[in-house]
Amino acid sequence: MLLWAVLIAAATVWAKAPEWVERGRSATYSDAQYMQGIGVAASRGDVERDRMRAEDGARAEIAREIRVQVASVVEDELSDRGGEVFSATTVVTRSSVDVLLEGVRIAERWHDKKKDVYYALAVLDRMEAGRRLTRQMAEANRVARAYWEGAEADRSEGRWLSALRGVFRTEEERYRALSLERIRSVVWKGFERAFEEEAPEPLSIAEMERTAERMVSGMMLRVASGDGQQATWGEALERPLVVEAIWRIDRRERPVQGLPVSFGFERGTGALDSAKVTDEQGKAVCKVHRISGDRETAMVVARVDTASLGGGFTNPYTASWLAQLAGTRAVFALQGALRRLFVKVEETMLGEATGEHVVESLLRERISEWGNVAVVEEVESADWILEGRAQVRAGQSMGGIHSCYATVTVRLVEVRGQTELFKKRIDGIKGFHLDQREAARRALGKAGAQIAEEVVAVLRGL
Repeated sequence: MLLWAVLIAAATVWAKAPEWVERGRSATYSDAQYMQGIGVAASRGDVERDRMRAEDGARAEIAREIRVQVASVVEDELSDRGGEVFSATTVVTRSSVDVLLEGVRIAERWHDKKKDVYYALAVLDRMEAGRRLTRQMAEANRVARAYWEGAEADRSEGRWLSALRGVFRTEEERYRALSLERIRSVVWKGFERAFEEEAPEPLSIAEMERTAERMVSGMMLRVASGDGQQATWGEALERPLVVEAIWRIDRRERPVQGLPVSFGFERGTGALDSAKVTDEQGKAVCKVHRISGDRETAMVVARVDTASLGGGFTNPYTASWLAQLAGTRAVFALQGALRRLFVKVEETMLGEATGEHVVESLLRERISEWGNVAVVEEVESADWILEGRAQVRAGQSMGGIHSCYATVTVRLVEVRGQTELFKKRIDGIKGFHLDQREAARRALGKAGAQIAEEVVAVLRGL
């Protein structure tokens, strides 16, 4: 009996949960020297995976605690110092917390057999983590200084693009160092003075920002040639558009080589070379293959292609400088003599005037797409008048399907000489549908598309 009592007592002690499971903290690992996290995972039938889920949860708990405390540090910095630098490092800080997880170890594990639940205790040695963060801070500051020295050399030699990228990379590393410093302030409580190593004075964020501001504000795009050309809408431009990138520094202008520049229509449409890179003289050449539009002036705008320039940068300040660069532009105005055309087609559907103007809309759309003619709303301002009539009659109905037939007649007249330039009639264009009026619309649509192609072909020859 005595032996059974001893065995039962031993089993009871063995089954009792550890202190850290019951209290949520382990007295073995003091808060002064360790951060703790506890993970819990209900059994899913796979012992190894269940244990891993508990361990991952314990590590995540430490990361969550660091993030909460870092957020508190950020709020204090913003309220006490009010500096933009602290605000700008917030995003980088949040993404840097995970660097600590490599130093977290699983100190203890326990399986509650009765409930079939797995527990894990993770700990992070504050001193070791602080030393590791200090080394990472020093490396980030070293890399920042190397980038800065390279940027200074590029600036002195007039290499604007390389210099600006160097400044951006310097800022990325300096903000990373500041973020690591924030995390260390949370993790390395009480050890800073005892173990912090001597390090050179880090670069000034304010100096970087002043340099970036001077470089961005000193950059400009300027029209070199091709502006104000007389163009024929629908055709290629005779001369290319040339833009030059200039960096104004120390009262001098230097060309910017290798700058990505994009070209696009701001007024009108057409086809052109959308992206270029500046040459040794800072120039980028764009060929315009076709111009279209409903106005007598088309505008092409050249901009700094910041999507190509800013790849890989995450610092919020860098994004603001890139946004400012994106507003740097040069504008080309291209003049064309558009002929004005007034379009009017009377339309009846199954003997009734519907006001839908299917054929007229198709004519206007196709002519506008071609771009050599401006479709106007007032007949008094027109050089040409395109007038016509569209009619739809009902056909037979078989098996619940209705058929309709469209007839369209159009006539093109030159206003000045009252000369008829073109007349066309198409008949018997079919449309089918379960609904008779929809069948009529389809017939008109087919007829309108066909006659629009013929009208545009005639206009091309005038």
